[in-house]
Amino acid sequence: SGGDFLPGVQLLWYSLHRTSTAFPLLVMYTDEVDARALLAFARRVPGGTLETARVAAIANPYLRANSTNRYANVAAKLRVWQQRRYGVAVYIDADFLVLRSLDFLFEAVPNASLVGCPDARGRKAAAAAPRANINSGLLVLRPDAAVFERMMRAWGTTASYDHADQGFLNAFFGDAKVALPASWVAMRRAESTDPGAFNLSCSLCLHFGGEKPWRSPQEGPGGFERFHTPRSLGVFLSFARDFRREPWGDTLPPFYWDDHPP
Repeated sequence: SGGDFLPGVQLLWYSLHRTSTAFPLLVMYTDEVDARALLAFARRVPGGTLETARVAAIANPYLRANSTNRYANVAAKLRVWQQRRYGVAVYIDADFLVLRSLDFLFEAVPNASLVGCPDARGRKAAAAAPRANINSGLLVLRPDAAVFERMMRAWGTTASYDHADQGFLNAFFGDAKVALPASWVAMRRAESTDPGAFNLSCSLCLHFGGEKPWRSPQEGPGGFERFHTPRSLGVFLSFARDFRREPWGDTLPPFYWDDHPP
């Protein structure tokens, strides 16, 4: 739902493509996004590997008066429960890079309503939220219209510790959710805040939560300079360089970090 997330979508798709996944990436986007570049990119990549679906935005009633717009449109991801043509969906935020195949996750929900990796945030956040919370950036679920309707009835009235979709989903599913091994998702922030927990050798994905590597430091608090995470940035730039060698490589815009490597 963020218009500047197209580079993230492109490199997420490319990272999945490099794992030889058997499944396409479905990109859901809202009217807040100028979809022309996304649709043009979808026409350039190998057929059947990238699909698109325009979905309606969902207003966020949890936003506080002093909050930023960061969480204004995050609830659109809940519409993955409406994608009933898929028996199982693996939802991935557009600020992920996939390092190893995730195809086995499609078998991960036989006895659970929602599967995800633990929410590995700072000590303050961990103390304020239940230990069993999962991060909504990577989810495994079964699309179900009835579940979606129940979520919409509860949306805005169920407590949400982060004033967004993650806190809501943890509260809504409660004990009906299952946490995957925390090591499967490397959190970019952990490279500076908890280096011992940052291990790309056993991670399936790298999550660029917070600052996005396709933004320049001049773009304000969303830039990438506030956290010293050179390994994460190096992985991102390596994927970008390889992407640009492909037939569709000219669709990826230049980044500040291309000329200012870590």
